[in-house]
Amino acid sequence: MIEMRKTLGDKGTMIAYGTGSSWKSGQDVNKSNTINQLLIDSIKTALYSGYRHIDCAEFYGTEREVGIALNQFLADNPNLSRADFFITSKVFQSISDIRRAISASLSRIGTTYLDLYLIHSPFYLSKSLSSTWSQMESLVDAGLTHYIGVSNYRIEDFQSFLPSARIKPVCNQIEFHPYLQQPELIEFVKKREYWCVVILLWFP
Repeated sequence: MIEMRKTLGDKGTMIAYGTGSSWKSGQDVNKSNTINQLLIDSIKTALYSGYRHIDCAEFYGTEREVGIALNQFLADNPNLSRADFFITSKVFQSISDIRRAISASLSRIGTTYLDLYLIHSPFYLSKSLSSTWSQMESLVDAGLTHYIGVSNYRIEDFQSFLPSARIKPVCNQIEFHPYLQQPELIEFVKKREYWCVVILLWFP
């Protein structure tokens, strides 16, 4: 689950249903057509329970299930539309071509835009953080995502690209639980008013 600590629109403030961790398929999302029906049913249960924010990622291999569940839910609830939901996804394996990566994610989910798109990790990038962030900014310009942010970024990672950033990251999605609290990083993020802090609530 994810708690948004600052407003990203009405739906962005809600606790999200996450499709990582135990749901992660471990398969190449660009090659596998395997569908996890249990995950689809779980997401639909979350939606019927009132969740309106769903978190997924290219790396998790769960984007197809999110799309199937959401579209089935919308078909059963014609009073609702895509605009009533907040969908977050992340790029990792396909980071070298972010435009193609988000296009593939949108296709798998079955939507024309994301509400929030994140760089899943600052590690293993083929380009500098500032160059990569510039590509993320172009996605907002193109209307492919409403907001952009990062995940698993450290203070030094922010310092390497913020001076040249035209659009500031709205969040840093991090792991947070009793065994990993990261107080300095959380304080660093909280001091910047344009960021929300996204907390992963991890249960062993």
